[in-house]
Amino acid sequence: MKYILLLVLIIGTLSDNADTVWKFFEKKKFTKEGIAGTMGNLQHESLMKSVIYEFAYQSMLGGISAEEYVDRVNKGTYTKQQFVNDAVGFGLAQWTWCTRKEALYNMCEGKIGDLTCQLNYLWKELTEGYSSLVSFLQTNHDVSACTQKFMNDFERPASPVYESRLAYAKQFYERFASGSSGGSSYDDEEDTGKKQKDKKKDKKKDKKKGKKKKKKGKKKKTYDDDDEVPSSGNTYTVQPGDYLWLIATKHNMSVQQLKDLNGLTSDLIQPGQVLKVA
Repeated sequence: MKYILLLVLIIGTLSDNADTVWKFFEKKKFTKEGIAGTMGNLQHESLMKSVIYEFAYQSMLGGISAEEYVDRVNKGTYTKQQFVNDAVGFGLAQWTWCTRKEALYNMCEGKIGDLTCQLNYLWKELTEGYSSLVSFLQTNHDVSACTQKFMNDFERPASPVYESRLAYAKQFYERFASGSSGGSSYDDEEDTGKKQKDKKKDKKKDKKKGKKKKKKGKKKKTYDDDDEVPSSGNTYTVQPGDYLWLIATKHNMSVQQLKDLNGLTSDLIQPGQVLKVA
């Protein structure tokens, strides 16, 4: 049950801004895995919100809400100097350092909480100071590697909590890369919708003509907390859609413990692979 609750928390807190952010980086030619890794980090840092500040500083700010903080900065009652030097993590990437907050302010003056402006500022930072990271995210096709690369190169957090970032990244990948919602590019959206309508029409025609064929083979089984785990004793057989964080959580261990136990040097696993879990 603990396993299911963890997934519900992850899925339930995915940001409403996700569609916009995915499409933004899609236009910047990031791979789907690169976008997912980037978004996993942003979700961990700020819940992918543009109007948000570091909660630990709420008392210092007099208990005001993030919306009030943004309103005061935009109106100038909380001055630029105060905003730049308060050391409060703010916005999509939780910008903290004075030089970065000053540059953000200069670019988004009067609309400091605007998501599009913050995305443009983030892109400016990435292209001007992290060109090798941008190249990596535009060419790499490993969600785990992209998540870790963005975390290590751009975020550089004091407390990484990599498993959380990766779990979010996996959720975004499953949500968008499969094309379930928001995963198509701007130019292809209309065409994709037309194709989906055509497919529905074709299916109806097949039913009327009696030409619909039954699918053969076994139905793919998915596992939740109440299902029997595909394991035997001290081993577990990797299922389609599995990744290390899910398997480790299912067996009450950390990702690092699971990797050490199996001599893994990366997070890549394959369906059918047998892992030691005890």
